[in-house]
Amino acid sequence: MGGTYDIWWQQLQHFEKTHRVIAFTLPAEVSTLAEVERGVQALLDRERVDQLVVVGTSMGGYIAQYLMMRMPHRLRGVVMGHTFPPNAFIRKRHRLLAGMLRLLPAVAIKYYGWHVYRTRVFPAAGDDPLVRCFLLSKPFSKRGFLNRYRIIVEPFALDPERYRSIPKCIFESDNDPLVPAALRDALKANYPEAHVTTFHGAGHFPYLNAADVYNTALRKCLEVFFDWV
Repeated sequence: MGGTYDIWWQQLQHFEKTHRVIAFTLPAEVSTLAEVERGVQALLDRERVDQLVVVGTSMGGYIAQYLMMRMPHRLRGVVMGHTFPPNAFIRKRHRLLAGMLRLLPAVAIKYYGWHVYRTRVFPAAGDDPLVRCFLLSKPFSKRGFLNRYRIIVEPFALDPERYRSIPKCIFESDNDPLVPAALRDALKANYPEAHVTTFHGAGHFPYLNAADVYNTALRKCLEVFFDWV
């Protein structure tokens, strides 16, 4: 929710040597999954991409599941990282907080985000200085933050038979401070055919603080499980 396309720079630089890579930042005004899909479809058409592997983490992993349901004919594989399936838990858990944040000024919301980073995210990443510096340097938009929250709590129905044949990988961390174990288990239960990679003690952003390990795992998904070489 707080990221931009360049949060993937270590993956972009690594995989651009062997694959065509595209990363995008979700515009602040986008507030629904349908809008995300239209934007992604337009981007792929503009870049003349017929088929692709979708790699998404956290909010991006939620979007990846929606795209898998909506455009299975274009997907050669899906990586769902540090994410969750459609659920009522997040909305119920944060309902009061979400209402309060809508009333607060942007600076107060930004401070709250920093508090979550400092008390939960950074410790889970071993207080890695790269995670700390990168996340604290990102620009903040109240509109974008609230719209991205609307996206991760927007429900949609799963239809496993529609995309059962699409190869899938699930990435998770055993100490993810932002995705509870119950939601990680629910994700795996929804996609029992997926190959699961569990990072140990890596937190929510292993593509930042454990990039070599993450890139190795992602390449294995691309080349071994998806046959995308």
